[in-house]
Amino acid sequence: MASLDALQTFARSCLHRSGGPEALQGKIELVLEELLVNVFNYAYPRDCPGQVTLCCRCEADRLAFIIKDRGAAFDPLERATADTSLDIEQRPIGGLGIHLVRNMADSIVYERRDGFNVLTVTFSLSQ
Repeated sequence: MASLDALQTFARSCLHRSGGPEALQGKIELVLEELLVNVFNYAYPRDCPGQVTLCCRCEADRLAFIIKDRGAAFDPLERATADTSLDIEQRPIGGLGIHLVRNMADSIVYERRDGFNVLTVTFSLSQ
């Protein structure tokens, strides 16, 4: 969790190098924080430290962040879409984070590759 400050610095640097609009910064940071906190909390057993790698790829009109971990296989996209029409008391716990990610990122793709969870989140640079 201590690496969240470094995450924000990294995300800002990637956005700046890409020439993307500053207005996208908060969205990117929120999405990455949500996804990484889930990895920190659930990918590895509590008594086993694990690693997470975050990479950035800049293409002509989009910025892609790749989150990679060797934790338990988990595809967040398989979660049912959160029913936001229900009152808060009626909603099951969980699912709102991935709902937020689905609505803020332009695309999100999960793969289980060579024993790794690989999640690619893409943001359009043309707003």
